[in-house]
Amino acid sequence: QRSPNGDVPGPRSGHSITVWREQALLFGGCGVKDSQPQVSGEAFLLHIADGYRWERLQPTGLEPSPRWRHTATLLPDDDSVFVFGGLCRGDRYNDAHVFSFRLRAWKPAETAGAPPHPRSHHTASLVEFDHTEDAR
Repeated sequence: QRSPNGDVPGPRSGHSITVWREQALLFGGCGVKDSQPQVSGEAFLLHIADGYRWERLQPTGLEPSPRWRHTATLLPDDDSVFVFGGLCRGDRYNDAHVFSFRLRAWKPAETAGAPPHPRSHHTASLVEFDHTEDAR
């Protein structure tokens, strides 16, 4: 059994882990610091093929605010994670952000129309259909 090594994230709940190839992005969550609840905006990368080594990321771009109980979904471009919603100190969010594994960068997601109401404790799944099939 392999042990994590590197810059290991502290204990937390309500975080997301999104697997991409031989890596996994851990984002956000709520832990404890100085005996007080602490909501995180940290991002860590778990290098699965490299002995399950953790790396604390210093991403470029406009990072999402600290949050937990959000969703993080791998997008079909095979490079990006879509982060939506979440919660921090009683405030729920309806903002959306995209993280690029290759660039190690955050950016606000480009969306159209009215956003959904702020939410947390929700789920999200990417479902792709063959465009030649009838998706009834």
